[in-house]
Amino acid sequence: MVIADILERHFTPCLRMLESVIFTCPEMLWRKTGNHAPLWQHVMHTIESIDYFLTDGELPYLSEPYKRNIPLDFNEKDLEYIDPAACVEYFQKIKRKCERFLSVYKDRPMEKSIRAAHYTILDILLVQIRHIQYHIGYCSSILARYGEPDISWLGFGE
Repeated sequence: MVIADILERHFTPCLRMLESVIFTCPEMLWRKTGNHAPLWQHVMHTIESIDYFLTDGELPYLSEPYKRNIPLDFNEKDLEYIDPAACVEYFQKIKRKCERFLSVYKDRPMEKSIRAAHYTILDILLVQIRHIQYHIGYCSSILARYGEPDISWLGFGE
């Protein structure tokens, strides 16, 4: 078994859980603000992070049409709301980009740097797994707080 295969079987469930957040969140909670940023901002921030870190010479950065909806800082107040359909559109593009990234880098050394000297393929995938899981947990807690089912954990071998 190759390290790339192991990473993919942990990365793919993260994407599926993020997809679950997008497809199961009621409209009322999508926009709701509470103690922190609304759920849609967590989702867009997470998708853009994946987009950014999986960008290289072969895979372009896809965020331009969505820039007005992406929080770089969760204290931003002037972001334009993104409806779930537009978020789904961006997510579908990123999902295809992830599949391509995993395919392109499957047979390359995981310690190879592709973005900067300190970002290897392995670093990028591990950081994204952690980042996606962090925001899924946050979104899941928002859903649970308002009586909605939380996001089911998907993991390898579980």
